[in-house]
Amino acid sequence: MATPRKPAAKPAAKTASAVTTGSGQVFTREHAKATEAQQLITEDDGVVTASAGVLEIDAPDIEIESNLYDASERAAELAFMEDLLTIEISEGQDQNNPEPYVFLAVNGVGAGPGGEPYVPRGQPVTIKRKYVEVLCRARPASYDSVEKVNAVGERFIEYPKKTSLKYPFTVLEDKNPRGSAWLRKVLAER
Repeated sequence: MATPRKPAAKPAAKTASAVTTGSGQVFTREHAKATEAQQLITEDDGVVTASAGVLEIDAPDIEIESNLYDASERAAELAFMEDLLTIEISEGQDQNNPEPYVFLAVNGVGAGPGGEPYVPRGQPVTIKRKYVEVLCRARPASYDSVEKVNAVGERFIEYPKKTSLKYPFTVLEDKNPRGSAWLRKVLAER
């Protein structure tokens, strides 16, 4: 009488982040992170290198897509936005409600020392470029009503839009040579 055999174990399902070597071993991203500086070499399929949690694949049969996030350009842009600028925000023109401070914050962190969100007006302050961008984009719109007559003689009303800086400011010092072009570009955007 033959003894019943156990069914063979099913092979583990491969995930999208798994790489199979020529010898049939499966390496996942988790495995690659665990073997940080180890080089994994396949036989005919190319080379898979794992280092500090980054998986690099050099294999002829694997199509590599372009870097969708373009991390190096994004990192350079973020560093540029952290540059320090010296500016002066002009004092408020409203005599009845003079605002001695301007509220400036990005992601809940203020422009002032220690993350203080209030920046004084009428005196030079040194803040990061990202806060200057907030000042540039603070442009309330106002509308006028202008009555006009068309070629047929019908009257109509146009509502031209006017925008201006809510808190006019002057850049006193920007050490980055790209700074003035950046400022013109941001102020020209709608």
